[in-house]
Amino acid sequence: MKKLFLAIVIIGLALTCCKSKEAKLIEIKDDPTLKLYVDQNSIKHVSENIVRAWFTFSYKQPQEIGSKLFQKAVSYDELDCAKRTLQIVQATFYFTDGTNQTLSDKLDSSNIQSGTPAEFEYNYLCKK
Repeated sequence: MKKLFLAIVIIGLALTCCKSKEAKLIEIKDDPTLKLYVDQNSIKHVSENIVRAWFTFSYKQPQEIGSKLFQKAVSYDELDCAKRTLQIVQATFYFTDGTNQTLSDKLDSSNIQSGTPAEFEYNYLCKK
């Protein structure tokens, strides 16, 4: 009986461990051009002012990057809540032709502008 109970506890812990790593997308923006989601389980407070998280951008109309079109992008963004800046750590663009491209070089940080997706990221992560 004790072995059965111990086995059930171990299986329960294993399932809890693995389940918590699943993405938990929360919609933080929905307007005529874009739906923006944050993966709630990915939010990490690196320091007092620095927060990182994965975001999914779902555009209602194709967007152009270079000579290709995409409607979905996923990015790992770092926000400095004190300086009100955003730096893209990694981004993957899913093109309408079925291909994708990942950029993993950190881009220069940019100031967060009003009315942009970055402002919605900032409002969600920094104003809690």
